[in-house]
Amino acid sequence: SIDINTCQILSTPGTYRFTQDITTPGTCFTITGPNIVIDLNGKTLTYGTSPGISHAIFETTTSNTDGLVIKNGRIIQGGNDAFGYGSTTIDIYSMGYMEVTNLTIIINSPGVPAFSSEYLGGGLFYGNHIIINAQTYYQASDGGVWTNDGLIFLRGLGFTVANNIIENSNIGIAITSSFPGFNDNIR
Repeated sequence: SIDINTCQILSTPGTYRFTQDITTPGTCFTITGPNIVIDLNGKTLTYGTSPGISHAIFETTTSNTDGLVIKNGRIIQGGNDAFGYGSTTIDIYSMGYMEVTNLTIIINSPGVPAFSSEYLGGGLFYGNHIIINAQTYYQASDGGVWTNDGLIFLRGLGFTVANNIIENSNIGIAITSSFPGFNDNIR
């Protein structure tokens, strides 16, 4: 494995293992290559501590990024309050397969989902605990209302979502495609 202790672009296949907690004012990891494993190794990633759109982990659509795995730790959205809209903790656009397992994700700003995907070919979202500490509703400056969504799956198939806990979410899991398995506790 490759030890990491800073945010960066990840493009080379391999396992990237946290050696310490990481904090960043904006986006931490941008994924540009396939078969990348991010093992938080029981550590905490805190992102978005300054105003503006940010992501803990962001996947671009410029190349093959299949095989992403994110596991074993805590991800905390920094709580930049009214500036959270447009941010997503784990933001995946197009990927054939991925896994998100054994994470605690804490959201501290309104309008920030824990996970969002556009086109997923398959994968696993298993054993995660999502806690939303933000306001239930927030009136945006443009007159819109921001809600606190847990997981958003758009246009995907073959993705198993099971044994997750989602707390304080207006929309626990939003789905616009068929997914084979759900066994989740949404409070």
